[in-house]
Amino acid sequence: MLSNAYFENIQPHYAFLHEPTFRYYEAQLLSSPTAFSDPVASSKPLFFLNMVYAVGAHIVPGYQHLAEQLYSSAQLYPEVLFIDNLEAIQAILCYAMYSLRSLKGPSLWKLSGLALRQCIELGYHRSAKRGPSRRDPLHVELSKRVFWVAQGIDVAYALRLGRPLGIQLNEVDAELPLDINDSQISILGIQGTPRTSADGVPTVMSNAIHVMRLRQIWARIHTLVCSADASQHTNWETHRASFIQLRADLDQWRATAPEPPPRHGQRLSIFSTRAWYELNYSGSILNLYRSQLAEDKNTPDNIFIDCMEAASFVCREYRRQYVGTNIKPTWSTLHLIAEAWDGAAPYRDIFEVLASHTMSMIVSRSMQSQPLPDGPTLADASEREAVTRWISNIDDTGMLNVFDDLLAGFVGDFGPYGMSQVEL
Repeated sequence: MLSNAYFENIQPHYAFLHEPTFRYYEAQLLSSPTAFSDPVASSKPLFFLNMVYAVGAHIVPGYQHLAEQLYSSAQLYPEVLFIDNLEAIQAILCYAMYSLRSLKGPSLWKLSGLALRQCIELGYHRSAKRGPSRRDPLHVELSKRVFWVAQGIDVAYALRLGRPLGIQLNEVDAELPLDINDSQISILGIQGTPRTSADGVPTVMSNAIHVMRLRQIWARIHTLVCSADASQHTNWETHRASFIQLRADLDQWRATAPEPPPRHGQRLSIFSTRAWYELNYSGSILNLYRSQLAEDKNTPDNIFIDCMEAASFVCREYRRQYVGTNIKPTWSTLHLIAEAWDGAAPYRDIFEVLASHTMSMIVSRSMQSQPLPDGPTLADASEREAVTRWISNIDDTGMLNVFDDLLAGFVGDFGPYGMSQVEL
């Protein structure tokens, strides 16, 4: 059950494992446990079995209590990390999958960086066609998978945290993995014909490859708007053309999204779903234009409208996907869904009031012909009381000192408009 949950909900998005290999380990364990009596020979299988089960336990309702035990069991077999090889990178990425939803485990930023550096050390960022290789077909495909998964996590957190990329795309010529089912790849060769067009029948790799393509676009967005020389545009027309091209690539990416893979169990993640594609398309629009909105006073109105619609969709869709469902959030989406964490709720509530009053100020400036009401209203008094309560709740969590000045001024500066006046 736990491994099925992993391969139906995580693997279609982060496809760095080879399911037939894992199922072979699993079958051995179930049929002849004595085969694992040799601690040296069994170290690698037992590590991957425990880690996959640990991630599965995190996402299957009612099994979260097992996740930490399984994770701890995996630590009994650290030998897989001792050699700089493909399996070591897969092991690091297993840790990353666990850290996506866990309070424990190393940071995703550090894990993706470590995995990426090991990929580079082994030459996985370079084309497999560069020369003769002693690697078998399965190894070749998995080396492409682990590199692009590590690169994808790295660029996602570089954008989110404002940090530099672990590797620039101009240093990479590795091909994307073949769009083919795991069952058609072995050490002996490739069986069957890979999917090569958007209208072909999706495979177990189709969604993962489409995610890799999006991360490539994100890396280009990062270079355009986040790098140290992003503001040193010597040619404005060329710079503008880059934005236009990236937007066209995003639209093309959205239009060619494959159908979600077939599912036999319940949906426990939004990975590889139509909702995920739409959310990340909207998020990409915001990443692309955010700096332009802040710095360029001549930004066209249609870009402002696109960004407003994208932000609105992200807020509404994340709430719809996570609140009241069995799907467990990743850390990167938790702050949109603060209902899942009581300690974060005051920040959410204060933000919503701030946003509402900001919108109200904008509306009031555009309605100069209508006089504003004088003096505080009942809504003002109730809102002030509510904000005071929220600040008290923040104080209880021990995080007030960061916001003392901001919130003290904010409470005294409420305008006359209530939250219901503007729908965000």
